[in-house]
Amino acid sequence: MSLYSWRNSPEKNMDVLAGIDYPGRLLAVGRTSTGSAVQVYAVGGRSDGSKNRILVAQDKIVSTAAFDVKKSVGNPKLTIYDAMRRVDDRHFISNGDQTGTAIQFARCGRTFRQAMQRRQFEPDKPNYTPRISGYSDAIALEGEPSFGISVVSRNPETKGPLRRFYMEGDPGMDTEMGTGFCVHTYSGDGDPLPPFREAPFRVPMLDSAEETAGMFWDALNHFTRVAVAAKTISASGIVDIAIINLHQK
Repeated sequence: MSLYSWRNSPEKNMDVLAGIDYPGRLLAVGRTSTGSAVQVYAVGGRSDGSKNRILVAQDKIVSTAAFDVKKSVGNPKLTIYDAMRRVDDRHFISNGDQTGTAIQFARCGRTFRQAMQRRQFEPDKPNYTPRISGYSDAIALEGEPSFGISVVSRNPETKGPLRRFYMEGDPGMDTEMGTGFCVHTYSGDGDPLPPFREAPFRVPMLDSAEETAGMFWDALNHFTRVAVAAKTISASGIVDIAIINLHQK
């Protein structure tokens, strides 16, 4: 049964998101009402290790980090990574070290899709967490999509990677100002965790990074939310980042 319906308004989808006990990690890309590109990244956690994380911004790069360096953060290969980075006017976002893959490919003139074709789902048995990734172009070339989302999950039949790509201009993927598209890693709690298998769903995007971060923070389950970052990129290239951390509130 689908969690989100294409008939839902962006606001209704936020209500649905608020009712999910454990969405895991989440990302969204879209536009503010003034036309700035906007990205959102959220970290969730159930275990003490997963909750022992914050999001930090340095030189306009948003990364996960340990809150208490003396305590575990789980498997650091999967929990410590750059979540938001950029190459020129292209801004990448992801829930793992595939952010680096996107950066490497972009620097070589290759595409986001080509980069994500090289990646698999996470090897965290038995969950096999999907790798969710996205990009935003502050100034897209005419006729080119200004944003895209990739989901690499485990195919339940072949057990291999199932790669899905969603680009601006695809059916159902046209953004209106003040809206964006969102995916998350899990459809709820469980053992193993049930992967999120739906297409990106529409969500509201507010005019400032601070307002947008606050909206998502308020919507996420209060027992499993850990951190939220929102980033706006104006047409002139001005970047603003707002972060909310559970451990620093």
